[in-house]
Amino acid sequence: SVVNVEVAADVDSAYNTIKNFIKSYNELIDEMNKYYNEKDAGYDALTEDERSKLSDTQIEKWEEKAKQGLLRRDSTLQTLLSGMRTTLNQGVQVTMADGSTKTMTLASLGIVTGDYTENGKLHILGDEDDDQYSSETNTLKNLLESGSDIVGIGGSTSTSGVGTQMYNYLRKSMTRIEGVRSTQTFYNDKTMDSEIDDYDDEIDKWEEKLKALEDKYYDQFSKMESAMAKLQSQQSYLSSLFGSAS
Repeated sequence: SVVNVEVAADVDSAYNTIKNFIKSYNELIDEMNKYYNEKDAGYDALTEDERSKLSDTQIEKWEEKAKQGLLRRDSTLQTLLSGMRTTLNQGVQVTMADGSTKTMTLASLGIVTGDYTENGKLHILGDEDDDQYSSETNTLKNLLESGSDIVGIGGSTSTSGVGTQMYNYLRKSMTRIEGVRSTQTFYNDKTMDSEIDDYDDEIDKWEEKLKALEDKYYDQFSKMESAMAKLQSQQSYLSSLFGSAS
């Protein structure tokens, strides 16, 4: 008997995985370029006196404005953007089924960069959701449907694809940024929130200690002041006695 195997689902799954990677990459490029080109809104940090006169909502909006332009023309962002583009343009040596090797790039998979004004964003030729390139031949889908080896993106056990290369590049870049622990890879929101809570708790403890120390000194000062007042009263009384006696 003949057994028919449906492989379209696997092709669609692989295609959508690559497509989602490119979508996430393009969103990252957009966000990084936004911060790199963002102009200063001219809002200075609030003083404690200014904060006391504003509502929480007003403070939040002010601080958002104050953060604008902080990364404008930042050298670290510029280096990251350049390095990411270079990493994605690198070729990957792939060993084919017949034992031969072949250098594959994203371009050979039908994934290309757009106009220079897009700052390195990627496009899949022939993708139906890409208005600029939907009329092109979809090389990526054709390769997937033909069963070709396209480890250029994800890589394999023996080959580092551009996805792995990108991760390694960003991980190494993070360790070079001042203030980031060498063991840390990428920022983790949950970990950072937990660390911030720990710092807040530590600050609260020290504020309590400071308050207790202030109370102690105020108490000592108050007792000293009271003793001085009594001494002065006694001196005045004695002076009046001696004065009347003379």
